Amino acid sequence: MAAAASIDSVQQHLPSDSIYIFADIETDSVQANILLQIAAVTQNGETFNVFVNPRCPLALSCTNFLGFYYFNGNLYRNGRKLYSENLTQALNKFMKWISGFKHPVVLAFHNGFSFDCTVLARFLVQCKIPIPENLITVGDTLPYIRSNFKAPLIENHKLATLAKHFEIEQEHAHDALSDSLTLKLICEKVIGQTGIDYQTLFSGSYRPFSDYLNKHLNGTPIPSLKKQKKKQSEQHVTAI
Repeated sequence: MAAAASIDSVQQHLPSDSIYIFADIETDSVQANILLQIAAVTQNGETFNVFVNPRCPLALSCTNFLGFYYFNGNLYRNGRKLYSENLTQALNKFMKWISGFKHPVVLAFHNGFSFDCTVLARFLVQCKIPIPENLITVGDTLPYIRSNFKAPLIENHKLATLAKHFEIEQEHAHDALSDSLTLKLICEKVIGQTGIDYQTLFSGSYRPFSDYLNKHLNGTPIPSLKKQKKKQSEQHVTAI
């Protein structure tokens, strides 16, 4: 695995034709011992969604919080049987979907650097899934949001709180596809109402995906992010 580029270098050399794909995962717990759902949506609205068969019972806490449970070889959610695939199949399908785009991909998450990127990379390494050449970068909206949306403007930076703030109807909270769509709409609201672009929104919040792969392959520490500088005026913030 090649040595990871610096965060500034990633942004500086990000191809101009890169596309942003907003993604989310659901797991059995914060420890993420079991991956249950992977979903994503592109800038133009193309979606991906796959459920992962855990092949074992799920904790009651997972069922109470997310509605997922395992019965008789199948995955269910809130009483509905889901078509689910094994972990390797699901991960391969996601990577193949990404590889189908003819442009470099920025895989964008909310709070992804602390959770989603690490978990996704761990399972990809565990299952020895090849990474498509166009998946070069991951981005996280949380640093920009934390820097520019503070109390009393907003009480916290959870996705549901942001959706409410921007008057976005979140159909199913804690469903990976619904959360991916919500994240896309939040980014569009920020960009539309402040006049910034995606590079500004993710400024200082790009990382090579190889950073996360190398962490699990070689134990290489992930570089720290620089403190996010405020990118928009107070007038823009209060007007949103």
